[in-house]
Amino acid sequence: YGLSDLSSERVRRVVVYCAVTISFALAAFAYLPFLEKTSYANLKNAGSFLDTLDNERLRVIAVPQNSSINPAVAVPLLDIYTDKQIIYCFDLKPRMSQDEIDTSSFRFTWTYMNPAYYERVAPKETANRCRSVGLKDDLVAVIYAGSEDAVSRGMKDHRLLERFNLDPGIYNFKTFLNIYEIKK
Repeated sequence: YGLSDLSSERVRRVVVYCAVTISFALAAFAYLPFLEKTSYANLKNAGSFLDTLDNERLRVIAVPQNSSINPAVAVPLLDIYTDKQIIYCFDLKPRMSQDEIDTSSFRFTWTYMNPAYYERVAPKETANRCRSVGLKDDLVAVIYAGSEDAVSRGMKDHRLLERFNLDPGIYNFKTFLNIYEIKK
């Protein structure tokens, strides 16, 4: 409405071009550098790293966090950044009570279920596809937020290939990733 009050077409164009230019400058020089330092950038960086490896399949394990957000929502985000066949079995037990989940503004992350094609497993692996102990996959990505020691203890048969742990310390929900390969 403010632009329509300006009498000159030329002045209107200048105002619009200035607004668009300032918006793009803010996005490019303020928001983009900040977003590249958040823990979500770990998903992008891990996806790029995974694509350099020869393995076709990747098992993803999401460790429960002290957050009201379900860490399983990070699995499709990782899938955006990698060409690997992701195997993920939703078996998380929330650390919050059902009442806390029901009143949380992020409750939709707990009602969301990852698509069934993430649960592609060979028939012999069906019995223990959700357990991190005894994984036979060559490549495993663990999404976590807490102590790395607890994650490493569960991956004794695997060696750490790469760690992605960017975090500006602003958000409660984090997407740290460790990429493991089975010891040969």
